[in-house]
Amino acid sequence: MNDSVVDPALFLCHFRLELLHPAIGGVVFIGLMAALMTGATSFILQGSSNLSRDIYQRLMKPDANNKELMFVSRLTVVIITVLELIVAYFVTDIATAYQWALRLSATILVLPFLAIMFWSKVTKSGAFWSMILA
Repeated sequence: MNDSVVDPALFLCHFRLELLHPAIGGVVFIGLMAALMTGATSFILQGSSNLSRDIYQRLMKPDANNKELMFVSRLTVVIITVLELIVAYFVTDIATAYQWALRLSATILVLPFLAIMFWSKVTKSGAFWSMILA
């Protein structure tokens, strides 16, 4: 390894290219991609099931059959994936993305949570619409 300073953001690439055999580097790369895909699919399916079951089935159409729920679930998977791709295109820094995620979750969840905890007249419908409109 030469004495040049390696950019910390590129450490893993440098490590894989300079220190590992290409076959082992390929296995490491495949493992990282598998971990990334597992996490991404879990988040997409979690969001899809939350939207299809908790919002569509409970609030919009309680008598929805399995075929309708499957269609709504597939549609929300596509919508969530497209939204994630748009966000990924515009976000250049993970710290900025994390700050925005915290701001959004605080904005959306804090007031309904406080209302549920301290106000006796809160309803499901009111909590739902306050989260949607926030």
